[in-house]
Amino acid sequence: MSEHWYKVYTLPREIRCNANSNSSILIRKAPGDDDSITQADILIFAGKTLGYHDWTQLQRLRHSRQLWVHTTEESPFTSFLICPPRYMNIHFNLSFTYHPEADISVPYGQFVPDKQKPLDYAKSNFNKKTKLIVWVSSHCSTLMWRRSDFANDLSKYLPLDTYGACGTLNCPKHQKQCGVIFKSYKFYLAMENSCCGGYITEKFWKALAHLDAIPVVVGAPKRDYERLAPNNSFIHADDFGSMKELAEHILNVSKSKELYDSYFEWKLLGKATTNPINSILAFTEEGVCRLIENLESLDKGLHTVSSFSPYGPNWFGGCNECGEKRWLRNYSNFNYYDSWIKKKVWNV
Repeated sequence: MSEHWYKVYTLPREIRCNANSNSSILIRKAPGDDDSITQADILIFAGKTLGYHDWTQLQRLRHSRQLWVHTTEESPFTSFLICPPRYMNIHFNLSFTYHPEADISVPYGQFVPDKQKPLDYAKSNFNKKTKLIVWVSSHCSTLMWRRSDFANDLSKYLPLDTYGACGTLNCPKHQKQCGVIFKSYKFYLAMENSCCGGYITEKFWKALAHLDAIPVVVGAPKRDYERLAPNNSFIHADDFGSMKELAEHILNVSKSKELYDSYFEWKLLGKATTNPINSILAFTEEGVCRLIENLESLDKGLHTVSSFSPYGPNWFGGCNECGEKRWLRNYSNFNYYDSWIKKKVWNV
């Protein structure tokens, strides 16, 4: 868990999930002493890698009724995994992540089906879109793949505006004016920092829900986007044989109102929404109460084991090079970073 969230959501603090309840829940950052660990009913592991001594201590102090929960809003790669391979026998009682197969799935956004709308409801704001494509990012360097290089190469074929730490243009974060500016673009470059199964963040959902733009994506496999997103609502880079082909498709769609509108026909069947960060994190009031609600349905005496595995296909095993096409994989640092984790972090 990022230190940023400790600052935003002050710990320790006490909450009540039911206004009529006399019971309260104390949330605090584990200080690491034996007493605090043994007294805890629930330990939340928030994606930070622990050392050998930490895991040895935690296993020794774990009692039969203590529940372990895995949670993170980050990808497996950027959170370094939750435990090294030597502890593969460790089990968690619940997983609380964005992944659709998590015990408690908390996605960054979703498609909400609704009653079918009139045909004109699917029309885009094509005539009000005066700019082509934008990329907004607060982090330029990504360990798993060379995202900035991808953007630079794309800009050789079409005009790409870039904002944020990696960009040439400025717009103050969280300013309403930024939303107005970004809505003028037909396409939104939504590139994830890691290419892992189910890892589809607010970048993608914001484009659909708030910017009325077509997301151009690099990240999870296309099948994951198809599983979660509205039909024909995005452009996946891995569908094309080269960067040039991708750029040509974007340009062709941008010139045809009919083609552009076809990417918004999903609006006839429902709407895209984004979820606030407090619903995604397990240690916020909303997250804790959802966790408690779920735990109350479990019999602790059965020592329920989550289907979540740190090394299974729904977590680290679902991280790979970005895409299947060779040209896209040329941007990958996956093998180097995978080796770096094993040698420097896990010591294997």
